[in-house]
Amino acid sequence: MFQKVYFPKENYTSGIRHCLYQQLRRESHAANANFDFDKILSFKIPKESNNFHVHAVWLRHHCQCQKCYNHRTHQRVHIPSHLSQISSVKKFTVKNKQCLIDWNDDHTSVFNIDWLRANAPKSLAGLSASTLPILEENQGFHQQLSYNYKKCFESVGSILNDPLEIAIHFDEFMKVGNDGVTHLLSNVLRYGYGIVNQCPPDFETTKKVILKVSHPQNTIYGDFSEWTSNLAHADTAYTSDVVHMHTDTSYFTEPIGLQIFHCLQHNGSGGLNSLVDGFQIAKQIARENQESYELLSTLRIPSQYVDDGKHHFHSNDVTFAHDSSSNQIQKIRYNPHDVAVLKDLPFEHVEKFYKSLVNLSDLLESAPQTIKLSPGLVLFLDNWRVLHGRTAYTGFRHLCGAYISRSDWLSRTRVLGLLNDF
Repeated sequence: MFQKVYFPKENYTSGIRHCLYQQLRRESHAANANFDFDKILSFKIPKESNNFHVHAVWLRHHCQCQKCYNHRTHQRVHIPSHLSQISSVKKFTVKNKQCLIDWNDDHTSVFNIDWLRANAPKSLAGLSASTLPILEENQGFHQQLSYNYKKCFESVGSILNDPLEIAIHFDEFMKVGNDGVTHLLSNVLRYGYGIVNQCPPDFETTKKVILKVSHPQNTIYGDFSEWTSNLAHADTAYTSDVVHMHTDTSYFTEPIGLQIFHCLQHNGSGGLNSLVDGFQIAKQIARENQESYELLSTLRIPSQYVDDGKHHFHSNDVTFAHDSSSNQIQKIRYNPHDVAVLKDLPFEHVEKFYKSLVNLSDLLESAPQTIKLSPGLVLFLDNWRVLHGRTAYTGFRHLCGAYISRSDWLSRTRVLGLLNDF
């Protein structure tokens, strides 16, 4: 969640960091003196003198029973939007090194006390300056955000009501020359996505469409890939279950740049896809609640991908990332299914963090454009901007596609004269 940075020796400590540290210390003592029992559980651990304190919402978010955690894919089932309705405690007991919690939705969670002691958020009052998790080191961003609001979003365009408005026909796209690619990538730059329509629904032709833009990025999923609901990889996308709004590969050090989808066949119902312009959501949050915006721009959230015996990716980064020189918003990184244990979140920030996270989730889930990925429609998404999801479906659904790295697709836009940033 937070980036851990080490403070220099006291005589070199900057005034900004020193003031921040002292402020958080004061907040810590105030919070410890005024626990709200409805939100914070406080109980005695055998053989320890001090009571143990933990937020109820953090506990519910970290329940790892079969209903809350998919042990096949190592992913969370609940999204933050659910937490506000299911995180009220009816009863809790501590017995035999276990904490048992009965929730308002008649659900029961069981936590091992040793696991809680190792992973639950710690109070800032118990941390030294040398281990204090703080906000991003780019203090300039925080100092300038209040009067740089317009600059953060000056390149963000309006959302289209119908994603198909900007589609280019397959025949036009594949003509000799670069006109088709220019049309597609100019739309990706402006709106966050582009569409090639009326493509023959086969894997080999889809490869040709992708290669006309750039070569694919080779990942654990391959270069070009095909998938169904056969759980070929430890990911909810490889099931027929609902997939909530997210960006892909949040667990990579650098998430992939472009994502390409083509549904070759679907014999069944459901499977409606949703798209959300993450930059527009970020803009709305910055306008309505600057504190939440800054929180989501500074607190690092751990994401992971675990495929037992094969892969274990883990990365920490902020939700809203900005260009270090221009301060313009540059990247949205959000996947509620892939969030790892939030053990580096300071105790005093838990409530504000979850309010911000739930608000973000509510906005993303309530404002999507819908599109049916049908045979012939090839969708290109800017994975650093547009989030996508999918309803559950029945029957056989066969897709293909690829990833293109951000460096590669932006290189192509510069060659085509669409982007001049040098």
